[in-house]
Amino acid sequence: MYRAAAYTSAASGWNKFLFDTVDYDDLTEIDIANNRFTAKNAGKYLVTARFSFVSVATRVIASLWINGVERHRGTDVVAATLGQSSGLVSTVLKLNPGDYTELYYYQGSGSV
Repeated sequence: MYRAAAYTSAASGWNKFLFDTVDYDDLTEIDIANNRFTAKNAGKYLVTARFSFVSVATRVIASLWINGVERHRGTDVVAATLGQSSGLVSTVLKLNPGDYTELYYYQGSGSV
């Protein structure tokens, strides 16, 4: 799943990443309305996410949450100059059936 349309983040602080497109979902594990992946089978899942802000965010953090709790924090970038700010997180998660993952980001600039 990914975000195809432009998006403006209105609030500084932690925000859930809002997806709008699904490439494929053979097991119907993606809930695009709630922006989450829910595992149907127990196992190890490689989860990778990357996002960018076109206008500068003073600080950007990428984070994966499992069942509503932050579990893995990725990049923590402090922007020194104007330009694009990006976040990246990648890890292998051990999930049980019904566990769900969500991508959150922190940005410290207000609307970007």
